[in-house]
Amino acid sequence: ATVTVADSCAAVANVGGITGTIYNDASTITVTGCNTSATEIRIYDTTAGVLKGQNSSPGGSSTVVVSVSGLVQGNTVKAVQVVGAQESCQNTAPSKVVQGPVCTSVASITGPFLGPIDMLTQSVGIKGVSTSATNVHIYQNDILVGRRTVSAATNVTVACAGLVKGGVIKATQVINGMESCLSSAPTFTSVGSGAPNVRFTIGLRNTTTAASPLGFNGGQTGTLYCIGANGGGTIAQHTPATGIPDKNIIISGSGWQTLTFSNGVDPCFNYTANTVVASVPGNTDANGTWAVLEGLYIIPDDPNDTGAYAIYIDNIKNGNSVFEDFETRAIGMSGAAFGVPHFSSTTGPNLLGGTSFAAPDATVVTNRYADTGTKSELVKFQFTDTHVGNWVRLTTAGSSTSANPSFDVSKPISMRVMVVRLFTATVAGNQLILDWYGTSNLESKDSLNQPVWDSVGVNTGPYTNTISGPAKFYRLHNP
Repeated sequence: ATVTVADSCAAVANVGGITGTIYNDASTITVTGCNTSATEIRIYDTTAGVLKGQNSSPGGSSTVVVSVSGLVQGNTVKAVQVVGAQESCQNTAPSKVVQGPVCTSVASITGPFLGPIDMLTQSVGIKGVSTSATNVHIYQNDILVGRRTVSAATNVTVACAGLVKGGVIKATQVINGMESCLSSAPTFTSVGSGAPNVRFTIGLRNTTTAASPLGFNGGQTGTLYCIGANGGGTIAQHTPATGIPDKNIIISGSGWQTLTFSNGVDPCFNYTANTVVASVPGNTDANGTWAVLEGLYIIPDDPNDTGAYAIYIDNIKNGNSVFEDFETRAIGMSGAAFGVPHFSSTTGPNLLGGTSFAAPDATVVTNRYADTGTKSELVKFQFTDTHVGNWVRLTTAGSSTSANPSFDVSKPISMRVMVVRLFTATVAGNQLILDWYGTSNLESKDSLNQPVWDSVGVNTGPYTNTISGPAKFYRLHNP
């Protein structure tokens, strides 16, 4: 005769079910329909055959929360209960398949980032935020440093605390109470110092149409040279000019300085042929003295500093003749003398936004500072990373006023520049001393969650404050 023995687990009824979606980063699982006489509720990963958690004190409740850890996406988890000394059956137990992290149900911010992103500004801008988002979070090195409540916004700037040079920035958004994944969040690889020093050289193109008068459009076809450099390689995204003399390395915060480039005196480099030469030969059809000013080439003195960069230009001269002093240009005009930083397809990819606009990215006439008169041209940009080959090819081809201007290379080319150190903070004893260049409104907050910045009531530095009480956050603001 055949005797059938029943599985002893069948003597204990199954629990009712597992509540909700189970994600791989879950720390608890809620089980319903438990026997009030149960002495333990257990969660098994039946794919791996391991116990993931148990509650040994269910307290006579029909709904029990079980602590778990190490859930694996794609594996099946089941809930069982122990009544007396008998565990209910795993093969018929309620189950759920573990899903990816809860954040995967929330779309990531698309970006790109908007600068400046540096130690001085202490804020981060980001584009591509969902209009359904209620909060935007900013992380530095995976630590939350700023958050902002938003409503139907797509471009958001978030005040942050503790941004440091080299910090890696990520941005997430919260939709319906759930935050998008940090692991797949848009990333800005390196916070800048906000006060970098800069090296300058100029590009001259030896075209057959460069000719008098000063500023005449000499075209864009011909050999490209650098004056004020002795190397660099064939011109490309990551081949900045090298061997720049000290006179054309400008320290930020040092006020107006003069850049000078003298053909046949300063080092000269043939960027087209990748060779050192004695001088730019000039257009032979114009007595060998005329060439096109192709651009101002800007190289970070510290390749590990992404910026942001704020450079004012004034009084561009050829010998004693003024090519551009911006006095006749309208405030806010874009591209006078030089095109916007991202205009060059060679070096645009080095910048935030690449060859598309993403702030800071401007070449604009301003009356904020001037070497002489009342106007100058402000150039703003930030590098997207800390590549050793970063540089900006600020070309005249993108100029809205004087494209491809001819210059007499038998005479020096000069311009006045100012690399701005926007903001400094120093501590002396129990005194915090804030100083900044020019006129900007100083504002403060006691908490980053405070919705409104308060005016301190001063717009020029230095400002001294006794350090006491809780933390305080400051920013410069120009409405």
